[in-house]
Amino acid sequence: MGISVSSDITLDEVIPLVDRLSEVEREELRQFLESKARIDWKAEWEKVATHYHQIFAEFPEAEVEADLAKALNEVRSGRAN
Repeated sequence: MGISVSSDITLDEVIPLVDRLSEVEREELRQFLESKARIDWKAEWEKVATHYHQIFAEFPEAEVEADLAKALNEVRSGRAN
């Protein structure tokens, strides 16, 4: 498969293309997708959480909580500073 896509593509756009594949092409696609490594999302989350825990460990917990609350409020209100 030598396809490259230069913009975002949605699943709704992909499904009609997959529907047009022959049974042989679908099987090749299935085998290709199954050969890709599975991502352990729990392990990925643990790595990210551990990383940030280490970064924030040097700051007082109250300060970190206040900074996170401020950031969440800015995101929720649509402001970017």
